[in-house]
Amino acid sequence: MPNGLLEFDNVIPMIQPVDLATGAVTPWIDMATAHRVAFLCNFGVVTSSASDSFAITVECGSVGDTAAGEGTAVPFQYRLSSAVNTNTWGAVTAAAATGYVGNCTVISGKNVWVDVDPAQAQATLDTGRYLRLVFAQDGSAAIGGVTAFIQTRYHMTTMISTTVST
Repeated sequence: MPNGLLEFDNVIPMIQPVDLATGAVTPWIDMATAHRVAFLCNFGVVTSSASDSFAITVECGSVGDTAAGEGTAVPFQYRLSSAVNTNTWGAVTAAAATGYVGNCTVISGKNVWVDVDPAQAQATLDTGRYLRLVFAQDGSAAIGGVTAFIQTRYHMTTMISTTVST
C-alpha cells in the first residue's frame, strides 16, 4: 500500500503549538497550484469538563484577506487519531460546511487530519482561491498546532509560495 503522505510535496507549519482557548486562524493558503490541501491538527492533553467543546471549520475566500467574516465555510473530510503511541486512525468522516464539532476530551492528546478538495471548495465559492483553518473553542485551554500539506500540480525543486502574508 503506498504512503499517501508522499503525495504532498509542500509541507508548511501554519500554527506553532499555542493555547487555543480563545480560538485561532491559520494564514490563508493559495490553492492556485494545489491538487489537494490537508491540515494536521495536533493537540496536547486537555483538562476539561464534559461541557467544553471545540469546532474546526475550513474557510474559502476569494482574496487572501484576514478580515473577519471574509471566508465562506466549506465541507471537508477528517479523521481522528487514536491516543499517543498507538497506530490507529478513525474512519474518514465527511464534515459539512458547519465543520467538525466535538468535546474537548475527545481531542486530548490526539491529532485530527483535515482533508480538503480544492474543487469542492471552489464549487462552494466559485471565486474561491484561498483556504484557511479556523478553531473556535469554549471552556478549557487546549494546546494545539497546525501543519498544512499541499499536493502541488507542478512538481519542482523550489516550491512556489502558497501562503499569504498576514
